[in-house]
Amino acid sequence: MFNQSGRPTWRWKAKGPWVGPKKGSWVKILRPESYWFQTRGQVVNVNQKPEVKYPVTVKFDRVNYANVNTNGFALWEVIEAPAPGPGEV
Repeated sequence: MFNQSGRPTWRWKAKGPWVGPKKGSWVKILRPESYWFQTRGQVVNVNQKPEVKYPVTVKFDRVNYANVNTNGFALWEVIEAPAPGPGEV
């Protein structure tokens, strides 16, 4: 773990480029079977691991039938959209 000078022997891996929408941005949902199809939501988290099936977590202003206001989506199921204006939802 540490060499004789007290420094760690491991190094941080270089981070790759960011994949997906930025945290806090607004996205439009493209998944047809989703309750929130063609509505806008705000990105809460984007998992950067390639093995994750639904890496984009989106928060909505409305709740669905199960009283839930967040859902996970694949990268191809969301598209960046402008933020809603005043009075819009």
